[in-house]
Amino acid sequence: MPVSKYASKTKKKTAKRANYKFPKHWSFSTWKVATACMARFEYQYLQKLPQPPSVHMERGTFVHKLAEDFLDTPKQGRVPKELKEFADELKAIRKAGAQAERSLAFTKSWQETSPTDWANCWLRVKIDAYLPPGDDGTATVIDFKTGKPWKDTADQSELYAVAIFQLHPEVQGVDAEFWYVDSGEVVPYFFSRKDFKKLKQKWTARAQEYLAKRQFPPTKNAYECRFCPFRSDKELGNGLPGPCEAWKKAK
Repeated sequence: MPVSKYASKTKKKTAKRANYKFPKHWSFSTWKVATACMARFEYQYLQKLPQPPSVHMERGTFVHKLAEDFLDTPKQGRVPKELKEFADELKAIRKAGAQAERSLAFTKSWQETSPTDWANCWLRVKIDAYLPPGDDGTATVIDFKTGKPWKDTADQSELYAVAIFQLHPEVQGVDAEFWYVDSGEVVPYFFSRKDFKKLKQKWTARAQEYLAKRQFPPTKNAYECRFCPFRSDKELGNGLPGPCEAWKKAK
């Protein structure tokens, strides 16, 4: 593997670290990567190294598109086979007026803005399916997942709740549900309006801490390193070896 060739490219990139254009906005996915490993954040979002193809990511994107198309097509009768575990539920939420792939964006002062407002957008939130509040004042957020349940859904559900409470003062409760399309499992969370202030403060502080980071140490965590696309024993999308060797000492 052309290690020396890649090393020379890495040196050129890291030499320009002071010129990185650090992001002024964030999302749950970028926060999650930074929290797991700042080295990976650097490779993925600052150096923008090409990641190797991932069949799991490709399938996840494909399944999300199937769900979006089904919810947006009232006359489509048959639920795609990839979503058969939730066939009845998908028909029910479509009938109830579920909004697919809803994109939300906020300024630093938590005012609503456009996701393409590059000058002022501070946070972007993408919701797979959203159901407005019913008679009980509870709105529902649904996130479609493939594979097995992940440990980060509690954090993600909190951010969904903050976004909905901020945008809709009439909402008194938020059901955040994660639908695992392969197993048919549902992981639910519920938040009431009284949780809003505390959660908003929590995520504002987390965002400020995240956006202020300027050091990029590797995590050396066996779980995180196992799935990292930038390991030195893997090939990047350009065929060169990944830059990180921290996985060798991960615990």
